[in-house]
Amino acid sequence: MRKTISAIMVLLLLGVWLFFLVGCEEKKHPSGRDTIESFGNGRYQIVGVVNKRVLVDLDRNIRPSVEDNVYKYKVRGDLVYVIGQRGYTIVNYRTGEINQYKEINKFTLGDRKIFEDMR
Repeated sequence: MRKTISAIMVLLLLGVWLFFLVGCEEKKHPSGRDTIESFGNGRYQIVGVVNKRVLVDLDRNIRPSVEDNVYKYKVRGDLVYVIGQRGYTIVNYRTGEINQYKEINKFTLGDRKIFEDMR
C-alpha cells in the first residue's frame, strides 16, 4: 500500500514538472517596462509609447514597428489580430508571417469576422 502511494506521488510530481516544462518557452527578447503584451519568444510586443500602443517586431533592424498606433488587438492561437492606424494586421508569431492591409476585404471571411467582432 505504501509503495503504491509513493509511486502515485512520484508520477504526480513528474506530471506536474512536465506540464510546466512544456508550457515554458524561452524568451529571446525579454519584455521591457513599457511592454503591454509579448508574443511567442518576445519577438513581437505591444508597447506603450506616449499615449499610444505600438506593435513592434524586435527582429526588424530598419523599421521595427509593424503598427504605429494599435487601437485594438486580439490573440487567437498563434495569431495576433490588430486594428490600427495602418489598417488591419494579422501576425503569426510562430512563423513570422505578417499580413497587413488597409481594407478588411483583403482577408478571408473567417479573419474578417474576427476583425468585425473586435470593433
